[in-house]
Amino acid sequence: AYLKTKTVMTPGGKEFRLSEPPAGTKLASYPLGTILECPHLLEAANREDFLSIAREYIGARPLISATRIDCTFPWKDGPVDVQRFHRDYDDWRFFKLFIYLTDTDVDEGPHGFVPTSHRHSGRGRASFFSTEYIARRYGQDAVARVCGPRGTSFLADTWGIHRGSVPRNRLRMLFQVRKS
Repeated sequence: AYLKTKTVMTPGGKEFRLSEPPAGTKLASYPLGTILECPHLLEAANREDFLSIAREYIGARPLISATRIDCTFPWKDGPVDVQRFHRDYDDWRFFKLFIYLTDTDVDEGPHGFVPTSHRHSGRGRASFFSTEYIARRYGQDAVARVCGPRGTSFLADTWGIHRGSVPRNRLRMLFQVRKS
């Protein structure tokens, strides 16, 4: 309810309310100030169970090094950037907490992740990965898709190959926090 009253911004800097997206809008994000003031989000990002996992995985006290809420609109003309398989080059040792803020099923932009791909080297080489490459390298059914109702949360080392899918019918909203 809080976010419905706030404006989002396109990658090009155009502001609007989610209820009135400009024609052709594919992606938008909330400004950092809106995220920091949003009830419950930072509380969720700092839950003790997540912090404990972060401490063990990173090997040190985890810090929030980034946070965002991405809004992905349905469109038909193919994926852009984060909807293509890629790795994140944010830090040397990190992972992300994701929380769906909208119901997300196989048709509405699920997160896709290639298990074990975070264990393979290649840091420093930014590129996109084709579905054909993933099938050859990791197997035909290698992509795990995370679906669930609003509030579903999951952790991922996004050095591993991943993407968000394009939603087909309705807006997909995803909160993410990087711990490093």
